[in-house]
Amino acid sequence: CPHQCAYCYNHIFNKSIWRGISPERLLARVKKLASFGAKTIDLVDDNFFVNPKRVEEFCRLMIKADLKVKFLTNARADFLARADLKYIRMLYKAGFRELFIGVESGSNRVLKLIKKNTTVKQALKANRRLKQTGIKPVYSFMAGFPGETLEDVNKTIRLMIRLADENPEASLTSLKVFTPYPGTELYNTCIKHGFKPPASLEEWSEFDYNSSMRHGWKSKAYNALLENLSYTTYFLDKRTMQSHLGDNAVLRMFISAYSSIVRLRCKHSFYSFTPEISLMKYLKKRMFR
Repeated sequence: CPHQCAYCYNHIFNKSIWRGISPERLLARVKKLASFGAKTIDLVDDNFFVNPKRVEEFCRLMIKADLKVKFLTNARADFLARADLKYIRMLYKAGFRELFIGVESGSNRVLKLIKKNTTVKQALKANRRLKQTGIKPVYSFMAGFPGETLEDVNKTIRLMIRLADENPEASLTSLKVFTPYPGTELYNTCIKHGFKPPASLEEWSEFDYNSSMRHGWKSKAYNALLENLSYTTYFLDKRTMQSHLGDNAVLRMFISAYSSIVRLRCKHSFYSFTPEISLMKYLKKRMFR
């Protein structure tokens, strides 16, 4: 990905050099996978749409080949907001069914701070476009950046709810806690603000997207709030959780009820009473120990 997001390792690791497989070569690989029975393929690419013309040619080849293969991949909100409906409908016709979109924040101030070069308006527009074309968006978000305020976090949560409400096909990840990656611009900023990085590989292995306790630039209370939100916001979008439960009617009913409670809390910025978090942390340790 050639973009310059301040939290991302990519432009440090890959030097912002974009390399793309030709449409013909990509089609050949898809045909090979399809010959083994593949029905859905995840195109693992930090930003598949850097060259829209290349994607357009690939779609033309896919439609002509009529392989009946479905795709999921990554995209940016600003690209989807700029693309016309004809282009996005072409993606659907070629087999694209799910796009993972890093919105990151519902605060334009924070989006500028992290050099995302997108806006809240673009995220909402992209959501409307995808709703019209049948492609499912999966949105991800982060919080805990240096310079971020609680109001910025509240804006992010409100945007999460709005995206899910305005598009029945949309899915949300939970609100992830910002993780400073070595070498990134924000990593150096965090060091200046009191961040104490793990001292060993083992310590890095314990550093996850649900933990903010090493964030020296925030108060303990703020860090605890972010960690709690990283758990409860899993349930902002009950559709996402219920999709993993199959036909378990009791669990689906419980998720639906709990999701309503979480949404009510978040809409009123009431985060102080969350006794269920301890149970969630316990279950997580049991599952991944």
